Amino acid sequence: MVADLYSSDLRAVALSGEILDTSGTMALQITSTSDCDEQTDSIARIMDGIVDSFSPRGCEQRGLESFLIADIDVKVLHAEESSLSSLFGIAVEEYRGDLYMQVLLNQEKFRTLNRRAADRYYQEIELDESTMKLNLNNDGSRPIRVFVDEAFVQGAPVLSRSFQVDRRGKLVISLSNVSVAHLGDNGWAYGFRILKPESGNSD
Repeated sequence: MVADLYSSDLRAVALSGEILDTSGTMALQITSTSDCDEQTDSIARIMDGIVDSFSPRGCEQRGLESFLIADIDVKVLHAEESSLSSLFGIAVEEYRGDLYMQVLLNQEKFRTLNRRAADRYYQEIELDESTMKLNLNNDGSRPIRVFVDEAFVQGAPVLSRSFQVDRRGKLVISLSNVSVAHLGDNGWAYGFRILKPESGNSD
């Protein structure tokens, strides 16, 4: 799953408590691109009511593996909001000027998804084998600093480090295997933190 996040949206949700939709993408492994149409219809039925605005846009080959690519909506909500209506979500809250972001998994919907997948394909989805990627876009008027812990940033492993994201810049953060496993077991995983703007540099 890939989610496209915007700094202004995250700040708005953290401060107002409103719920927003942001764009995302899912790549679902299939047997072959040669039967893309059949696979698309089957997977769309499985995803009905599980993922918001599931919209298949074709199949592609990646090395020896084949995938169905679909556009989805991802909910962005305040961390105190108790109800996540879709499979994946992004939770945000503000604390002492910093914005904290978590990836959410609706575990009830994930169990339903696995039951449907097992009925159709005789196997369940292994979340810990999945990739979770966050594209953080700075659409504010000034650079921001982002703190990332135990993840991959722009493809490189990071244990604990802050990054500057210039205006109109983008930071690509991929959750580690440990974080994805924690997401599956607990329904949430740490994403990143946007640091409090320095005095005089607020958006």
